[in-house]
Amino acid sequence: MKLERLLLIILSSFVALGTLASPCEGQVLKQPGLPFEIDGSSLHMNRVTKEVNFNFKLANRTSDPLRQIVLTVLVKNAKGNPLAFQRSVQKVDVAPGTEKRFTLRLSNLLYVDPVEGPVRFAAAIEGARTEGAAWTQSLSPLEFMTALRAGGFVPVNQAPVGAFQEAGCEGICLECAQLAKCLCGSGSGVTCVKDFNCSKSTCECSFTCTNSSGCQTSPCSQ
Repeated sequence: MKLERLLLIILSSFVALGTLASPCEGQVLKQPGLPFEIDGSSLHMNRVTKEVNFNFKLANRTSDPLRQIVLTVLVKNAKGNPLAFQRSVQKVDVAPGTEKRFTLRLSNLLYVDPVEGPVRFAAAIEGARTEGAAWTQSLSPLEFMTALRAGGFVPVNQAPVGAFQEAGCEGICLECAQLAKCLCGSGSGVTCVKDFNCSKSTCECSFTCTNSSGCQTSPCSQ
């Protein structure tokens, strides 16, 4: 009876450990000119469900309610090699001059098994919209990816709401394909990009990198 109880306790411990979420270290890029700030961010990967959640506090320093952000997240290994990328449009509701905590569910493609080693992430707000104004990063898509990978800063400019909404998904899939090639590389007879997914209707895209030895990367510029 004592042995059975001991085995039950050990089994329960393994189950509990398996459901723990693994937090990943990382950073949110500095974005001069953006009146919104992400703070206290963390990426949690659940070892059982393979769920990936991005937790953060979002501050709104404008005089209008914040309604939408375009969030990009890049997952890297300990050596800085890219593993997965996602660009997603998220509806938010943050009153003027306040801050609010969010937990956003990301694609399972961003999940990395802890046995593969330490994982880091880099995140940035690619665009944002209040009821009366909008902001968008002013770099080219590939320059933006370079900054995201290196952990640099991303300058942001204010834009009319109408122009921001109209141009939001224009060419998104072509841009995402260029980003995938830039990050994951290319090579003859090898697969460098996998699980590529892009939607013009939702303005979202994601992909993972194989990090194959035959994949050659090129500078992320255009």
